[in-house]
Amino acid sequence: MNGIRTIATFSALGCAAVAAAQERPNVLLIITDQQRWDMVSALHENEFFSTPNIDRLVRRGCCFDNTYCANPISVPSRWALFTGESTACFGIQDNTAPHSRKDDMLEVARTRSLGALFRQAGYRNYYVGKSHLPFGEGRTPGGDKAVNWQFDHLTKDDRLGAVEASETFFRNLRPDGQPFLFVVSLINPHDIGADKLVITDNPRPEKNPQSAKPAGINALTYLPRIRELGDDYFLSDASGRLPSNFGPTDNHPQGPVFQKSYGSYSELMWKKYIWLYYRLVEQVDAEIGRVLDAFENSPCAENTVVIFTSDHGDMMVSHGLAKKNIMYNECQRVPLIFAGPGVRPRIDRSTPVCNGWDLVPTLCSIAGVPVPERLDGVSLWDYVCGREQTLPRKHLYLEGSNAFEIIQEGRWAYILYEMPGNPAVLFDLENDPGQMHNLAPDPAYASKLGELRRMLDQELKKRGLTLSDNRPYSISGLVKNRK
Repeated sequence: MNGIRTIATFSALGCAAVAAAQERPNVLLIITDQQRWDMVSALHENEFFSTPNIDRLVRRGCCFDNTYCANPISVPSRWALFTGESTACFGIQDNTAPHSRKDDMLEVARTRSLGALFRQAGYRNYYVGKSHLPFGEGRTPGGDKAVNWQFDHLTKDDRLGAVEASETFFRNLRPDGQPFLFVVSLINPHDIGADKLVITDNPRPEKNPQSAKPAGINALTYLPRIRELGDDYFLSDASGRLPSNFGPTDNHPQGPVFQKSYGSYSELMWKKYIWLYYRLVEQVDAEIGRVLDAFENSPCAENTVVIFTSDHGDMMVSHGLAKKNIMYNECQRVPLIFAGPGVRPRIDRSTPVCNGWDLVPTLCSIAGVPVPERLDGVSLWDYVCGREQTLPRKHLYLEGSNAFEIIQEGRWAYILYEMPGNPAVLFDLENDPGQMHNLAPDPAYASKLGELRRMLDQELKKRGLTLSDNRPYSISGLVKNRK
């Protein structure tokens, strides 16, 4: 049958009773941090890692294998995930900078974010783990008080605490006819960017950063294993291989964002990085497994749609980089899986979608919640259920902290950078999936460049955005009309 497996201890009579008492489905949304689209072993066979628990969803779900995040860095991406709104329109360019439209952002969080829409529709909203939403954790640099985004936060612990809180929730769940939205937000494999001392030649044990972290496995947990395996192991192909697009892109614009984030690493250091990233993916998969076990043994399993995704990816040594926030597929593409009642299981490897723009409309469709007209994303739900064969979209519009992008027909990637002169990059993803060759300087592609630039200008105008030869972009009064 479609959806999550039947629970043996939950009788058919019990299922029917719950279905009669609760017509609208529950929603379980699982989010990881910094997990690339190709880090799901059932979708991308790889001898160096395995994700058996996410694979459980793949086997029962509709998988979009050409999914982009709205903006490849945590806070902007999560803003889009929970609002469906542009990051650029609100001046959300990175994780820490003050935002240019704080009052408007607070209004969105309180009145028309995902949590607000579901709460207004009668759902109970729960959240465990990492928020990393604007105003969502403590105080922002501008001194603004935190808001709860219309969720009851059971724990802010994004490791074992989130897993244990989820287990407790599902173990004690007693259906009463009121549906719920439950968000599980886990930190890994994000640790790969935080603990570079694990893979350097001279780690500093006196710092002991592990002691300051919440309970649970983090990158430093693997340090003894790295030392035990030894350098010869990592220099061999036993630990993982450097990607085929390890080198630089031809004719790519230059700037600080494109420099190696950890300096000129040796091949040994890069291979340790790759190995550690695989381990962190496996670790978060194990945590997801515990959440799914508890969920599948609860009385809500038959009437809950499960969604799995991530906020952004990781360069993972492609182009000699080890960071995020760059307009390359490795940072931008993420997993997106739907499983549960009504879902038609399949793997779609070509349809371009954006979890940031499309998640809110899709979840609203699942729950029968009116989709705000102002949103530019599309609901994927009829497509997920097999009622539609195509999506009403010819291109994707994407944003970055210093760039805007158009993905046309899943093939052409046009990126305009906010640097002096606004340099452009053009990739043919069909013939150059590793994005090694910038075609923008080639006169043969002048017509395509003009077509995509006009398309981008239309998207910017629709959002009240304009570009100058030097960043930052400017926001016109048009954006006020999008309330």
